[in-house]
Amino acid sequence: NRDLPYDEMLRQMLAADELYPNDLDKLRATGFLARNFFLFNRHQWMDEVVEHVSKGFLGLTMNCVRCHDHKYDPFPQITYYQLRAFFEPYHARLDMVPGETNLERNGIPRVFDAWPDEPTYRFIRGDEKNPDQSRKIEPRTPEVLTPATPEIRPVDLPAEAWQPQRRQWVIEAYLAEARQKVQAAEKHLAAVQQTVARLREIAQSQSSSVGPTSTSPDSTLGALSIIEDFATIDAGRWERFGGEWRQHGDRIEQTLDGGQRSVLRLRQPAPRDFDATLRFTLLGGSQWRSIGIGFDVAVGDPTKDTAADYHEQIVYASAYAGGPKIHAAYNSAGQWHYPPAPAVRMLPIQVNREYTLRVQVRDRWINAYLNGIPVIACQTPLPRRDGHLQIFTFDALAIVHEFRLSPLPSSVELLRPDSPTLQGEPVLHLDDALAELAVAEAAAGVAQADLTAIEHRAKAWQAIWSQASQDEQRSAHTAAIRAIRASAVARANHNLAVAKRQVQRTSPDKRAEAEKAVQAAQDALSQAQAALNAEVKPDEKLEEFVGARWTPTRFRNSNADDPVPTFHSQSTGRRSALARWITDPNNPLPARVAVNHIWNRHFGSPLVPTVFDFGRKGQRPTHPELLDWLAREFIDSGWSMKHLHRQIVLSATYRMASSGGPTEPNRTIDPDNTFLWRRTPIRLESQVVRDSLLALADWLDPKMGGPSIPSAEQADSKRRSVYFFHSNNERNLFLTMFDEALVTDCYRREQSIVPQQALAMTNSRLVLDVSGPIAERITKFLQKRQADNDEDFVREAFLYVLADSPTEAECRDCLQSMAEWRRLPEAGAGPAATQFARSQLVWVLLNHNDFITVR
Repeated sequence: NRDLPYDEMLRQMLAADELYPNDLDKLRATGFLARNFFLFNRHQWMDEVVEHVSKGFLGLTMNCVRCHDHKYDPFPQITYYQLRAFFEPYHARLDMVPGETNLERNGIPRVFDAWPDEPTYRFIRGDEKNPDQSRKIEPRTPEVLTPATPEIRPVDLPAEAWQPQRRQWVIEAYLAEARQKVQAAEKHLAAVQQTVARLREIAQSQSSSVGPTSTSPDSTLGALSIIEDFATIDAGRWERFGGEWRQHGDRIEQTLDGGQRSVLRLRQPAPRDFDATLRFTLLGGSQWRSIGIGFDVAVGDPTKDTAADYHEQIVYASAYAGGPKIHAAYNSAGQWHYPPAPAVRMLPIQVNREYTLRVQVRDRWINAYLNGIPVIACQTPLPRRDGHLQIFTFDALAIVHEFRLSPLPSSVELLRPDSPTLQGEPVLHLDDALAELAVAEAAAGVAQADLTAIEHRAKAWQAIWSQASQDEQRSAHTAAIRAIRASAVARANHNLAVAKRQVQRTSPDKRAEAEKAVQAAQDALSQAQAALNAEVKPDEKLEEFVGARWTPTRFRNSNADDPVPTFHSQSTGRRSALARWITDPNNPLPARVAVNHIWNRHFGSPLVPTVFDFGRKGQRPTHPELLDWLAREFIDSGWSMKHLHRQIVLSATYRMASSGGPTEPNRTIDPDNTFLWRRTPIRLESQVVRDSLLALADWLDPKMGGPSIPSAEQADSKRRSVYFFHSNNERNLFLTMFDEALVTDCYRREQSIVPQQALAMTNSRLVLDVSGPIAERITKFLQKRQADNDEDFVREAFLYVLADSPTEAECRDCLQSMAEWRRLPEAGAGPAATQFARSQLVWVLLNHNDFITVR
């Protein structure tokens, strides 16, 4: 966009690390060489580098010279290895960008010379296992081409280039990240402290009214309020179905195991909008171990709930070992339905622990609390019906301690699924909350200790880099080591708190193993505390900050990374010399190759059909004088690509019509349009097809830069397609359908025509999603012009989507189709029918051949 001269672009792509070692924006360009990274085989990596540098910049097929002399061009076998020698020392690494310490999430892929003394040998017959080690090959450009090979001068790098941790933003990023972790840990600690305080209040009150503050029943509702402690089983209040219900002192117990329902049904009418609380303990069960509250229950036996006229809504807790949960479900016409989230929540519900389930219902909205903690807010899809309220178990041995029921006051505001109080993992018991509090306090200690350690490490390294006095360096070093040791103590203390929490969560039969982990964590804490009090030695190693990381390879062993190379203070200067040679104005090839590529992008066919082979095996230019003139003009303009684009698109040749009449005589003389008597229609590139769909809907995100969009996020992304992650294994299906570029090279895009392309435009989610918004944009535009009728819409839609006006026949057909679409049942009525018909028309135009064709 800034019209970087093409010769400068090539120099940056090949050697920005030597030419601009501290300029991140320019270092990015060496990603051209980093992309050839190959994990297991260095020789394949080098082979592809030589191949694509030669093809891409010089239009020469040097890769075939690896094994023998070139069969067509005057290049002996040694030429390949002389070119390879320019690249032999380099490797790839990731440099940190300001504000981001995670290099995998965002970093700059760039190159550096890792092995300056690595020799290059000729492979006998191209066999990498048979190198001729009698002679080291030195870097040199092909003798047949001018100019001569430039002098190769080693490049001294600034300290920040080979010690990237010294860059100002590196330590700032680590400090900022550590401060964010402190804030997050303190925020989490405050939330846990609130939970502990709340559970303490519940425990102290010994009240079954948990969750929101209880409100006295509204007597004006005329509905029943009850408090049942089950001191006795009142047959006038409760009707029993199934199971074996036994009363023991102040509780009632269901003692029949197995996969059936056991029910206590309230005989008296319940409020339609109600607040019910059930205090219970699950003792066991064969599998599901479920207990809950049912409402809107049909008359009849609930243990026989498969009748066609049966209905019931339930909220239940389950201690199922395969996934304990709380769930709002329903039975309609004898069929049970178990909706997904937000009607279900996975929770650590256990047997032999007391819980209080509170259910609040208003119309179709349901809120559920467990031990006073909000856990579910959802809307039932089943319409409310008159019916009973009941307590039930399924495949569970359980104790019911208490049940309360009252009308839900109108002043109580129910939660919605997006309520912040429903976020995060709830803690349901005070002892669990206290264990969680200990972990949160320890985590906050770790975050603060890590921040302190980073601050002291930064001071210690800055003292070294600034060459402070020995006393200052020693003092800073000692403080940093002690801060690091204190951080280790804090982390060991956190591990101990986590181990103790796990004991709290572990079932009795597995507690011995968990207690061993506690002892191990205690021993580790003692060792860390002893280390903290030990003397700091002057030569004790101080961990460096990571400002860059090399990209590991496995050339020696496929199961282990190779040794980490050194970031050297000097680069060989080989690649910058090669870049100077390639971009020398007297080099006859680079400008012609570039012009040929740019011409191809505009016209759909290049001046030299073999775009990467300008040698004798390649085809001759169709217009050699034009190619020469454009190349000279390109160089004289300062290698300005915008100048070249402007020349081409403003030419009479570019502005010719794309189609001649059927009687056009040139069609007989030159059917392939070799002599450019018309413009050949070309297909949009795959990325442009997708981006155009988003742009027409005003959805396209024009932001530039940043990390790639992972495959899993691409369907919902509005970013330009060029930012999609793209590899041999992960390719976007929509883009691939329209001849997406290959990963390793793309000298000339394919332009296939296959049925799957039509299916993609017809049925893809993207096309279907944008049709409506595009129609709305056109409608709003017409309304501003006060010309909002169907005929105006048709004409404007053709212009907007296809950049062309409809013929009268096309306009008539579109109006007829819109009238028919309006009559479809799914169209609705009034403005909705109009919008539906217009969206359908846009969808048709997006499937028009001219939408993906440049004429």
